[in-house]
Amino acid sequence: MSGVNRHVAQWLLAACVAACAGQSALLETLDERTGMTIVRSREPLVFARTEPRYSRSARDYVYLGPLATNRQGVREHYLWVGIATTLDRGFIAPRPSRRARCM
Repeated sequence: MSGVNRHVAQWLLAACVAACAGQSALLETLDERTGMTIVRSREPLVFARTEPRYSRSARDYVYLGPLATNRQGVREHYLWVGIATTLDRGFIAPRPSRRARCM
């Protein structure tokens, strides 16, 4: 892992831990059918990156939502990740020089 990637990963981990630190930001629900308790944050963390070379309003988004389950003492932790963009990258990708044939 390069130094930049490691640095970004450390910042994301710190942000996730900070999001889980505040008790008021957590929502706890009980699934009555299975008896599983689910603890999640009320709002996901949202990271945005602008792409000014294509448009002033073009942005890439990453959503992070930590959650935990408790099944009668068996605890598991998950990280929900959502990725979105406001930019259609179809026009950016280079076109293939030769068409592929299906046989």
